[in-house]
Amino acid sequence: YRWHHHPDSDETFYCVDGELIIEFDASEVVVRPGDFITVPAGTSHRTRPAGDPSVNLTFERAGAATGFDD
Repeated sequence: YRWHHHPDSDETFYCVDGELIIEFDASEVVVRPGDFITVPAGTSHRTRPAGDPSVNLTFERAGAATGFDD
């Protein structure tokens, strides 16, 4: 997915199956089944599966704005 941020909403990810990688400017986090991670509002990030496709739930405020960084 493209680099982006949500200026007015946190974004929370919950991994159901597989592994999800969330990349930040200087680091990345691997989210595994049963893990939650919250990306604070305004934080640039992008997501990708680690190998096989992953299944995850994403929570953000309804109508949240998305700004693309590229």
